[in-house]
Amino acid sequence: MDPESAVEVQQLIKELSQEGMTIFLTSHNLVEVERICDRIAIMENGIISKIGSMEELRALHQRTIRLSIKIKKEDSFIAHSMKNHLVDHVSDVQAKDQYLYCYLYNEADIPKLIHYLSGQNIDIYEVKTEKATLEDIFFDRASGDEIDMIKTCFLHFMD
Repeated sequence: MDPESAVEVQQLIKELSQEGMTIFLTSHNLVEVERICDRIAIMENGIISKIGSMEELRALHQRTIRLSIKIKKEDSFIAHSMKNHLVDHVSDVQAKDQYLYCYLYNEADIPKLIHYLSGQNIDIYEVKTEKATLEDIFFDRASGDEIDMIKTCFLHFMD
């Protein structure tokens, strides 16, 4: 479907939903599903494994808070240091390009992390908390074989 038609169909679905109509949408386009659906069911092997609003699915999925922090340059040393010094506050830290991706146990740990980086003279240019997407939730629940099959489908779809 061309982009203009896709937007029109999405708007129609939202309007009908607001009028109280229930619409069942089956799609492999998880970004689109997340954008237009108010309740989502995830099926595995033909059985509904999870159902709820996007926020309810996020709450089930997100065991940690993902924080992305933009710094001057990639620094795998600081990522390793953070893992060692903030072990009670972070479950993982990854450095990629100019970002540190930090997985925190709870929101109260954010100021501790920022304070630690400031104490290490790390210049911070941006801090964002990132919510899990429907794709994150789906791939976290799917088995390895299913993921390989879906990745192949996505690659063919993107071509």
